[in-house]
Amino acid sequence: MPRLIDIIKYESRLDNLFDQFDSLPADQQIISHWSRYLCVLSYGYIETSIRALLLKYSRDNSTPYIGNYVEKKLEQFRNAKMSNIIDLLNLFNPLWEEQLKNSVDQESFDAINSIADNRHKIAHGKDVGVSRILITNWYNKSKEFIEWLEIIL
Repeated sequence: MPRLIDIIKYESRLDNLFDQFDSLPADQQIISHWSRYLCVLSYGYIETSIRALLLKYSRDNSTPYIGNYVEKKLEQFRNAKMSNIIDLLNLFNPLWEEQLKNSVDQESFDAINSIADNRHKIAHGKDVGVSRILITNWYNKSKEFIEWLEIIL
């Protein structure tokens, strides 16, 4: 299946920002701000990608009216933690949960949950312990998850 252009564009944008992040001076305050910024954008990548993939799936496998309904319902999807992602996937196909649990490693589950938890804290002005290494690893694991999701859908 060809990859969705919106997901490719989002990944490209984030990949470029992560490349810039790697070339920043070793100023801890700048690194801390960039880490938080990239955490928020990584969360947006996860949420946006899941919506786009499920919308494409529904449009490819249903009537236009059902596709429109699904699009409106997907707009309400918030808090992209793994438990909520699994619940959402179950609404489309209960077999996907088992595939997910058998195919996606625990590190990916933890990375997505960490991105979601920290994004929430950042949005509410709380302190977070997001470092350059952590956010880079979390983002890479979230990309693996989205790629897996693209394959099964």
